[in-house]
Order: sequence, then C-alpha cells, then structure tokens
Amino acid sequence: MIINIPTKADFDESANNLLNLAWDQITALLNEYSQLSDTFYDTQFDESDKTRYWNAARQTLTTSLTLIQQAVEFFIKRRMVAISPFLIISGTASSWPKGAKSSDISFGETFKPYRKVKDKNYDCVICGHYGQLASTGCT
Repeated sequence: MIINIPTKADFDESANNLLNLAWDQITALLNEYSQLSDTFYDTQFDESDKTRYWNAARQTLTTSLTLIQQAVEFFIKRRMVAISPFLIISGTASSWPKGAKSSDISFGETFKPYRKVKDKNYDCVICGHYGQLASTGCT
C-alpha cells in the first residue's frame, strides 16, 4: 500500500506558512526602515541613506520573493492533489515501484515529484480542463 500520500491540506498549510514567513520578513524591513527614518529625520535621512538601506535589504527581499514563488507552486500543487496526488509525480507510471501490494511504500520516499510547474497536467488543472489530463494536453 502507498502511505503518506500528500493531501490538499498539506500543500495548503505549507503554502500559507511560506506566505506568512515572506510577509513577516517584508514587514520587519518596512518597520525597521520606518523607525530609522523617524529617528534620523532631524539629521537629514537623505536619498543616499535610503538607497543604502534598500541595497542592504536586497537579500531579504530576494528570499521573500523566493518564498512567495514557492508558495504559489504549492497552491498549484494543492489544486492538482485535490484531483489526484499522482498528478504531481514526474516520470511515467511504468517507472513506479511494483512492491506496493506486498509492503508499504511511502509516497514521499518513492515517487519523485515535479520540482517546478512545467507539465501539461499543471496547465490542465489551472485552466480547469480536467477531462484532458490523460490526453496530449490542454488547449
């Protein structure tokens, strides 16, 4: 039997956690910037200071953007898993392990999920063409 099959709730929770983390990072930067500009307002917090601050914050902003992109991928996978968790597996069914009838096989350890949204199955789910999942693709 295949165990530990991911659910819609699993992807939903992970995606929301990633969005919350990104939002926390961005709001922390904005709060810090606001405090700095208020503190140094009298001593001319000028454009060069603002530029230096946001240049220093670039890594945090980039990380937040990456977290948001990953969350979007999880939201898309959530929609796919709601139809069938096997839609997120890369490779063909013939490459899947054969021993699931005699012993338990963990979904996450056995199947290789897609790393990026790039498959026609994703397009079908996003466009709502579920009936075309097994065909050559959505139009």
